[in-house]
Amino acid sequence: MTAQVHLPRHGSRGIVLPTVLIMLLVLTIASLVIVEQISSQTRMAGNAAVEQVTLQAAESGLREVVNDLNSGAISSLPTAYYANTGGYYYFEASNYNSSTPLPWKVPSNWGSNLTNTPALSCASPTSMATSLCQYMIEMLPSVRVKGGSTMRVFRITVRAVGPNNQSVVMLQTLYQLPA
Repeated sequence: MTAQVHLPRHGSRGIVLPTVLIMLLVLTIASLVIVEQISSQTRMAGNAAVEQVTLQAAESGLREVVNDLNSGAISSLPTAYYANTGGYYYFEASNYNSSTPLPWKVPSNWGSNLTNTPALSCASPTSMATSLCQYMIEMLPSVRVKGGSTMRVFRITVRAVGPNNQSVVMLQTLYQLPA
C-alpha cells in the first residue's frame, strides 16, 4: 500500500517563477556587459592598427626624405632654406623665442595646404593608406667634426595622417650631411 502525502495549499507561494526571472535578468545583464566589452576591445584593436599603419607610413616618409637629401633630389644648399617657405627653413636661434615658435610647431604649416609643407607618398605596408603625409626640413647651423671637416645638419620632420583622419603621427630626426 502506498501512502500519499498531501501538502497543504494555503501556505505555498510560487517561488520558482521569481527565481527564474531574477536569474534571467542576471544572465541578460552579464551577456550585455560581455557584448560591450567585445565591442570596445574590437574598436581599440582597430584604432591600434590604424595608429601602427600611420607610424609605419611616417617612418617610410622619413626614409624617403633622407634618401632624397642624400641623392640631391632635395637641395642641401643654404640658399634653398633662407626663404623659409615651401617646407624648407633656415634655423637661427636668434629668430625664435617663446612668441615665435619653430615652424613644425605651427599647426597652420601642416594640413591640406601644401604650400608650407610638401607632400610625400609615405607608402604603407598594408591596404590602409594614409590620407596625408608631409615633411618639413630645417637647416641647422653647420658643425665642425673631428678632423676639421664641416657637416650640414638638418632637422627633418614628417607628419602622417592616418586613414579617415583617425590618427596623426609626427616623427623627427636630426640628419648630418657632409658639406
